[in-house]
Amino acid sequence: MSMVTNVIVSIECATPSEHIDAVNQWLLDQNSPPLDLIDGDSGGNKNLEVTLLIGAYNYFNITGYVKYLKTLNIGDITLMVQGQDDDHFRAICFEGR
Repeated sequence: MSMVTNVIVSIECATPSEHIDAVNQWLLDQNSPPLDLIDGDSGGNKNLEVTLLIGAYNYFNITGYVKYLKTLNIGDITLMVQGQDDDHFRAICFEGR
């Protein structure tokens, strides 16, 4: 049995790679693979103007990940999650420091 959660993280444009690494560090600490980076050439006739990371996880600890993201000092972050039985994504926004 599984309980899949779809996860999308949006970070301010021109995010340094160490910020992407920081967003993924909690996942790595949980022995989970990191979120995948969606690059600027992802569709449409313009490049994305945000850094976008995406992944799907089984039995994802949303509360733990939110607590971790709140500790980061890397600019504005939007976390979007959709549980397996959810009809839509839920957005959680963190203002940068």
